[in-house]
Amino acid sequence: MRWLEMIKLRTSGQKLDDLVDEFIRPLTKDTGEAGLLAIQVYYHATFDTDLSIHIHWDTTHESVQKTRLGSCIVNTLENFGLIYHTLWIGEVDNSKSTI
Repeated sequence: MRWLEMIKLRTSGQKLDDLVDEFIRPLTKDTGEAGLLAIQVYYHATFDTDLSIHIHWDTTHESVQKTRLGSCIVNTLENFGLIYHTLWIGEVDNSKSTI
């Protein structure tokens, strides 16, 4: 099952490039996590205080829950602003897609 763990951060003026280089990249290198497909970092197109981290998973278990990696990222970032940590399940039947 493919799913996405999304972590959004809204800072109060912290320079996001420095924050990502210092705190996020070290947490995402060579994690060895089973089922981890990719980690992507996005910057908001308009607000330079918003960051979104997408952790893509493909696992065999049916129960989806926040991961150790996601929780480590959240614990690292929670001192820098507001955090929103959510899980999204990928579309199961691609024949229903309208895109």
